[in-house]
Amino acid sequence: METESRAFAMRAHGGQKYGDQPYVAHLDEVVGILKEYGYTDEPTLAAGYLHDTLEDTDTSAATLSQLFSEHVGTAVQAMTDEKGLTRRERKALTYARMANEINGFAMSDGFPVAIGTAMRVKLADRLANLRSSVRSNPGLLAMYRKEAVAFRDALYLPNHSDAMWLEYDSLIAGVTP
Repeated sequence: METESRAFAMRAHGGQKYGDQPYVAHLDEVVGILKEYGYTDEPTLAAGYLHDTLEDTDTSAATLSQLFSEHVGTAVQAMTDEKGLTRRERKALTYARMANEINGFAMSDGFPVAIGTAMRVKLADRLANLRSSVRSNPGLLAMYRKEAVAFRDALYLPNHSDAMWLEYDSLIAGVTP
C-alpha cells in the first residue's frame, strides 16, 4: 500500500512544489518521520503520503477509501483543513474539529484507529514543516510558533505519540533535539 499511495499522491499533486522541490519530497519527509518514530503500519504510511490530497487536489475521500481503505480515507479526511478565507480561519476551524473528534473519542471506549492515525500524520506533517523551517525559513518558523498552542491544544492526547511531541516542543522552543 505504501508504494501505491506514494505513486497516487505523485500523480494527484502533479507539478506542485514544496519550496523549490517536487511536492513528493515533503511527502517522503512526512513518511520518513513516521517511520523514524516507529509508525510503520501500511494505513499510517499511506495516510502520510496522501495527507494533502483532499486539500490540494481534486481527489475525494471516497476515492481514497475505495482505493486504499476506509481507515486511510477516514484518517486523511479527519486531518484535512477546513475551508476558510485565511490561514488563521482555516486552522481555527480545523483545530476545533480535530479537538472535538479526539476528545470526544478519548472519553469513550471506542477511540477509532483512524483518528489516531490522523493525529500522528498531522503531527508528522507539522514536524516536517518545522524541520524545514528551522533549516531555511525563519519567517515560516515564526508562524508555526504563533500557532503552537492552538495546534497542541487540538491534537495532544496524553500517552499518544509522546516522543514526537517532545521533538515538536523542542523545535517550537528553539532547541534542536
